[in-house]
Amino acid sequence: VSIVVPARNNIPIVNWAARTLYPELLEAGCKIYESPPPFDHSKLFVIDGIWSFVGSTNWDPRSLRLNFEFNLACHDRALARVLTAEFERKLAISDEITTAILRETSLPIRLRNGIARLLIPLL
Repeated sequence: VSIVVPARNNIPIVNWAARTLYPELLEAGCKIYESPPPFDHSKLFVIDGIWSFVGSTNWDPRSLRLNFEFNLACHDRALARVLTAEFERKLAISDEITTAILRETSLPIRLRNGIARLLIPLL
């Protein structure tokens, strides 16, 4: 699983909280990349080269319950190829975040991010 997220969010505290989730994802074998500006709010999943999900929904309980967003689910190999190519273009300009990079994070930043993590249910 490869995940691309914006390097900078339109709401900084969301970035701070999200970074606290990276170690668990990396441990599970995910690869995480941060994309450069401009901020991209779109969501894209391509699964097994045939299933595609495209939309604007944030995939967290609060957003799924409260927000009115739009998503499209498709079962089409040709579309999945096109979307995979788009994802790979985005991946090519993004920076991979590794465990080593996270270890370099200073204590004040880790504390700030940890406090932000407490607010995840509200973000």
